[in-house]
Amino acid sequence: MPNIQVRLMGSYSIVPTPCTPESKKAQSLLAHAILNADRLLDRDAVATSLWGECSPEMRRGYLRKALHQVNKALPGWLESHGEHLLLQKDHAEVDVWMLQDLCKKNIQDSNYLQVKDFLMSLQGGLLSGWEEEWCWFERERHHHLWIGLLEKALDCAVQMRHLEDALQFGTRILHLEPAHEPTHQTLIHVHLMRGDRAGAMKQYQRCRQALQEWDLEPAPQTTGLFREARGETTAPRDVLSRLTDLYQHMLKLQEDTQQQLRQIERLIQP
Repeated sequence: MPNIQVRLMGSYSIVPTPCTPESKKAQSLLAHAILNADRLLDRDAVATSLWGECSPEMRRGYLRKALHQVNKALPGWLESHGEHLLLQKDHAEVDVWMLQDLCKKNIQDSNYLQVKDFLMSLQGGLLSGWEEEWCWFERERHHHLWIGLLEKALDCAVQMRHLEDALQFGTRILHLEPAHEPTHQTLIHVHLMRGDRAGAMKQYQRCRQALQEWDLEPAPQTTGLFREARGETTAPRDVLSRLTDLYQHMLKLQEDTQQQLRQIERLIQP
């Protein structure tokens, strides 16, 4: 059998196309098995999850037919072991497995391009357009995995000074979470690293507008970056505090010195 590529992020697709199960129920069974590929699946639990609104007899019938259609399109992929199902992961390239695997790894020079290419290939959330209730939890879980990997890639790109990549990663995060203020902060910083003050100020305005949708105002750190983009030189609060303490100390030394000078003048006067 040729190497199979399965895409569950965005539109459901299997390459080559003839390997796609013919019915939506069979496609649902395969997707459910892929998302739970790390464990044995109880047949009744799977049937209930997928078709819980139906009677037990109908659920079991749907499962038998769907299982037959999956193995007709992909022979040997989904095996039945008594009351359990087991997905065979050999010879398969599955995007959600790749996402889960990359989230567990650090991004370094050796795998940076792999992570970048993978992230740029993702076109949407898990099983976009599917409204079945069983999808909801998995869609939310993979949404957070996707954002987490984008955040790791963004931080790595900034550290490696791949600034154009950083802008792309950050833009994708904000497409998923428009009011994600730490990403806005990073993008303002990236624009400043590129010498693009106008871009930094526009990014701040986008951040402010997104936060206003939630009746929020930008954090002091975000406002500080905006002032930096405008060319204002404002020292950090802890630096100002230390400078104030030093100034007060110098004033006290000056006062003490003046008192000592007056005492010396009185002593030397005839």
